[in-house]
Amino acid sequence: MKVAFFSTEGSCGATSSMAAISIAAVLSEKLRILTLENHWNESTIAECYFYENSTNIIKQGCVHYLEHGMLDNLVRHFAAMTNKRREGIMTVEVIEDSLYYMPQNAFNHDLFDYEFSCNMLPMLKILETSYPFLFIDTKNQTLSSKIILDEADFVVLNLPQNELLIEDIMKSYSSILNKSLFLMCDYREQSSISIPLIMNEYQILPEQLAILPHSIPFETAIKEGSAINFIYSNYDCDVNHVNYAFMKELKRTTRLILQGSQLKMCAIGGNRNEAKTNCYAF
Repeated sequence: MKVAFFSTEGSCGATSSMAAISIAAVLSEKLRILTLENHWNESTIAECYFYENSTNIIKQGCVHYLEHGMLDNLVRHFAAMTNKRREGIMTVEVIEDSLYYMPQNAFNHDLFDYEFSCNMLPMLKILETSYPFLFIDTKNQTLSSKIILDEADFVVLNLPQNELLIEDIMKSYSSILNKSLFLMCDYREQSSISIPLIMNEYQILPEQLAILPHSIPFETAIKEGSAINFIYSNYDCDVNHVNYAFMKELKRTTRLILQGSQLKMCAIGGNRNEAKTNCYAF
């Protein structure tokens, strides 16, 4: 199951929200998830999961592992691999037997973009045999973005609180809207672009729209590389807790993504009602 987390704008919280959702998903359902990026960036998903020193160790390990580029190497390793020989898989265990991360290589944006686009489809196909869920942080304007959005079973489409940008997204990406959940990261209640406005303007159903409220404690946890500890320690906080609103919406967002992606997977070869009946209900 390939779930693309897509944003047309940089620095909108897409990466941190994907990290939070992946942690919440394995905590609530004990899923096996692999997270990865389709773009090169000095700031990676790993920095949300790990402290700075841990992230440096991961980067150094990747550099030593490389021969002609991590992604190309991965494809060749996977192609020759059996269930008994998996030591060549270059992934990092984030949460024991549940959440994994595929590190980037140490090259620049253009080279990473080229290698990823060349090797992406066979690599993803093989990865799906070991990881039931692939969460892909998908950046706009890369060689592989359009292919990922087309190939993804489900898309988490980040919407900024900007009416002009939302209108452009709805027009430009109309082909994937039927398999998308709209997510507003860092949602500000005081903004004029409110949930009721968006739902009414674009005829979006409640189960198609989710938010992650603006949260300074969560932002701090992301910057410190302690997102896992933040979510684990606040997951069952009570209604009077300062982080309750954020955790409530994180749980709802995670549930909607899992339900939506599971429904899409079950609906292959059947209708929507059959999928609802036969699918596992998260």
